[in-house]
Amino acid sequence: MARDLFSDAKVTGVGNTELTPEFAAKLGAAFGAMLEENRTAAVCRGASNVTPNDNRALYAGILSTGVNVNDLQTIPVPVLGRKN
Repeated sequence: MARDLFSDAKVTGVGNTELTPEFAAKLGAAFGAMLEENRTAAVCRGASNVTPNDNRALYAGILSTGVNVNDLQTIPVPVLGRKN
């Protein structure tokens, strides 16, 4: 059964199967390419043991485009998405 990887402002999937570090790096580069150089993006991750490697790969992919990254570590997505 096919399902979406992107939903509710987050990327979800089975670690090391649907979500690999290679996929995360490409996703980060694609996201960073949409932003202007020298902008800053914030990334966070879930509490799973798999996510730190994917998070680092996402971080590296964004950095490869000239965009700065604030790594918020483990933080709930609703908190990250909150606008003041």
